[in-house]
Amino acid sequence: MALLFSRIPFRFFLCAYFLSICLLFSPDKSYASFQGRKVAEGHHRDQHSYTVQLSTLLPSTACKQSSKEFNKGASLKVVHKHGPCYQQNHDEEKGSVIPNHTEILRQDHLRVNSIHSKLSGNLAAAGGGGGGGSNDVKGMDSTRLPAKDGSTVGSGNYIVTVGLGTPKRDLSLIFDTASDLCWTQCEPCVKYCYSQKEPIFNPFQSASYSNISCSSSFCSSLFSATG
Repeated sequence: MALLFSRIPFRFFLCAYFLSICLLFSPDKSYASFQGRKVAEGHHRDQHSYTVQLSTLLPSTACKQSSKEFNKGASLKVVHKHGPCYQQNHDEEKGSVIPNHTEILRQDHLRVNSIHSKLSGNLAAAGGGGGGGSNDVKGMDSTRLPAKDGSTVGSGNYIVTVGLGTPKRDLSLIFDTASDLCWTQCEPCVKYCYSQKEPIFNPFQSASYSNISCSSSFCSSLFSATG
């Protein structure tokens, strides 16, 4: 029995000796392996993936009203911007071309990049397509766009200040990237003038103003270009 008890401590010290030798000659590897596991576990914990069917991004062919009713509180009806429910109330959208899967994903990618650039404060990266494709937009230090946030004049779009008329008057125009035109409110308004902080432009007080007939080729080309 005495011999049995003497072998157990000997084996224990022998294992401890070899373990200390291994740790002594490979401290960097053991530390790197431990740190690598921590980084991998943290990356796996923070990473989330979602699977989206491309068919769900496209609008339906028929306008289907929701059967759910909300009797309490306020409710907001949400429709697809390229769907038939939206086109029923917007004549200018009728007959417009519905973007395909590739175009929808490209627009979503640009939108996500824009949100990320705003959160990071890197305005030069706004609008980048990513992925190294030909649609990538790279910011340059020498490029300056005089566009600013439209909330200062009560608009949710970007605005740019330009001089209109003779004599020139500085006005803030809506910088609509989805259109070939920049818009400003003119007097007299067709139905009513929406509220804005700046004076409304009166073209009849400009010596360089010229009226264009609705039947002219200029109007028809603008209508087809803007939808």
